[in-house]
Amino acid sequence: MFSKLFGGSDLPSIDTLSVDRMALHLRQDSEGSVEGRVFVVTSAKPGEGKSLIARLLAQAAARHQEGDVLLVDAGITANPAEVASAGLAELLSGAPLDGLVTQAPSPCLWQLWRGNGYHASQLFRGARLRTALDKVRARFPLTIIDAPELSACGALLALVDQAIVVVDTRVTTGEVVKQALDTALGVACVGQDRIAGVVLNRQSQRQIRWTGG
Repeated sequence: MFSKLFGGSDLPSIDTLSVDRMALHLRQDSEGSVEGRVFVVTSAKPGEGKSLIARLLAQAAARHQEGDVLLVDAGITANPAEVASAGLAELLSGAPLDGLVTQAPSPCLWQLWRGNGYHASQLFRGARLRTALDKVRARFPLTIIDAPELSACGALLALVDQAIVVVDTRVTTGEVVKQALDTALGVACVGQDRIAGVVLNRQSQRQIRWTGG
């Protein structure tokens, strides 16, 4: 679990040492687990840089992790790099995981795109989501989900191991993040120990003084 806030610099120049440190925490947290561990990267509002953080974190984890790492695109809007293929939507509909994941350029890193007809409302279907995550855990030692904003995470927070919250400190106050977290955790019926830590992205002199866990 993260014991402090991790900061990054202005995009796209992310502090790679902080990302590597987070990846090592994920690796250590996954060691000894019988089944794969699943983490989500989310934020209180759109545009806070969570997708880039998720991708860099997955790449760093693939460098440090023994075994394959899966990066899942579960965002509301399509990733510019997304290819038109089956993916998360099909997995949530019961399709087998094999054939849905694609090898990323980075060694040991795999990608699961959103798929055809994906909508974030599918994340509120707890039974289907649980079945899909069981398939993911059985195949990958570590999975990182680029999730929607907290308000659209649905059942994700209840079914994953922990969440990482990305905060753009220039535009988002600690109170906004706390309110979004309280609501999302309440919907998922889980406590704040479900939050692994906070990434302070695009830091300015104004610091967010909320720890989130």
